[in-house]
Amino acid sequence: MGVRCAAKGCKNCMKNDNHYMYHRFPSMKDRCIEWLKACGRHDLLNTPVESVYRNFRICSVHFEPKMYSNPEKTRLLPQAMPTLFINTHVTQEIDVIDENSLATTADRSTCSTVSTTSSQTIQKLSVNTPRKKKLKTEVSLLKAKCAKLEKQVETLSLKVVESIHSVGHFKEVCDAHFPPNLSMIIKNFVNLTKKNPL
Repeated sequence: MGVRCAAKGCKNCMKNDNHYMYHRFPSMKDRCIEWLKACGRHDLLNTPVESVYRNFRICSVHFEPKMYSNPEKTRLLPQAMPTLFINTHVTQEIDVIDENSLATTADRSTCSTVSTTSSQTIQKLSVNTPRKKKLKTEVSLLKAKCAKLEKQVETLSLKVVESIHSVGHFKEVCDAHFPPNLSMIIKNFVNLTKKNPL
């Protein structure tokens, strides 16, 4: 049997709906109790927190987009709370956390307040991973190379334009495309008049 969503009245199951994320309940007692109340699972309030953490999940349907720390919506913010219970039978009123309290809580959160057993990662930690730092460095190096190559292309294109419009190039074209006698007459004419042919 697949993992089922623990929210009261929710029928989502990992076996049937692979496009939802199934998040563990928090391992900290206070947060776990808040989630259980929000989900309408008063029957689990006396269950040990470790057991709830190990055995129960809640699907991503019950979380607002602002509760996630990444665009893929795979990691919840440390202060995330399930608040969306459309078409479920949660009978209690849910305290909705407004955006201002989320922002101030996120600003005050530090690495030292995060439990080592929590499955949620602070956004600051996931933004500056070694892999992301390496990729940012590579991107900046590639941008610098592109700028350098663009300057080289511009310089070379100016040189090509200058050489095409030069008297020497005109004489080379005359030698390549005209008979020797005609080419010599045209080149002598250009030398006498000292005019640019174009």
